[in-house]
Amino acid sequence: MTDWQTIYRSCTVVENREIARGSRWIKLHADDEHPVPYEPGHVLSLRMTQGEWQMRHAYTITWADADERTFNIIYRVIPNGRMTPKLALLEAGAKLEFSGVHHNPIRHEVNAGARHCRHRHGHGRWPALWLLPLRA
Repeated sequence: MTDWQTIYRSCTVVENREIARGSRWIKLHADDEHPVPYEPGHVLSLRMTQGEWQMRHAYTITWADADERTFNIIYRVIPNGRMTPKLALLEAGAKLEFSGVHHNPIRHEVNAGARHCRHRHGHGRWPALWLLPLRA
């Protein structure tokens, strides 16, 4: 049996659109038979390959649907970055790879009894800060 959390798995871009200046929302569909039990706050690795060029980076799930086999990521495009400018150009039908969960949901690490937690997304000059509702 394959440990589906440690291998890179194929996924297809369903949608990739700008949601604010410099920020994009990408919806990905898992292409294999392995589970997709992701929740907001899970951290996955996305890997892009274009010819000889390959890059991978960690991203935080913002929404997922196990029945639909999809997950969504909001990311900030770093103009001189190595990966996000290429990620921003991907259209529906493009292929990527992902692996993980490499990190557990934030709610398991902070205060499991809290109703909300703060989540900082991004590492640039203007990271987004969200107040995430937690499921009971």
